[in-house]
Amino acid sequence: MLREALVGMLGAVSGPLDKAGAEDLLRRYLVTFETKDVAARSALFAADTVVEDPVGLPAHVGLEAVQAFWAQGDQGPAQFTSELHRVVYCGSDFLAHFTVHMRMPGMGEIAIEVFSTYAVDGDGKIARMRAFWDESCLT
Repeated sequence: MLREALVGMLGAVSGPLDKAGAEDLLRRYLVTFETKDVAARSALFAADTVVEDPVGLPAHVGLEAVQAFWAQGDQGPAQFTSELHRVVYCGSDFLAHFTVHMRMPGMGEIAIEVFSTYAVDGDGKIARMRAFWDESCLT
């Protein structure tokens, strides 16, 4: 009975994406690191987006600043794969839990467990992303 009441309450949550749309957005975002497709990744973000990765370092404000941040990995020899574990949908905002596997020739491989929050604008583009990870997330 309590579960049904809570699920019913969630029915009032709405936004430019539904849960499946949020999951699809995250999957498309993660694939762009594997393919190093900056154009496809950029298309997922608003022009005035703000990205904190990781939270605690200075934010990258605006799509050009975010693209310069991405260039560090996209233009180098690093190779990425990822696993999306879960998306918690809350209308215009959602939380994602995923693991990124990064391989760097001559330096080895590392897995980074990431918990990130996203806010999307009315067009369903990422307006703000905050990635939470620390030393305990590195394996």
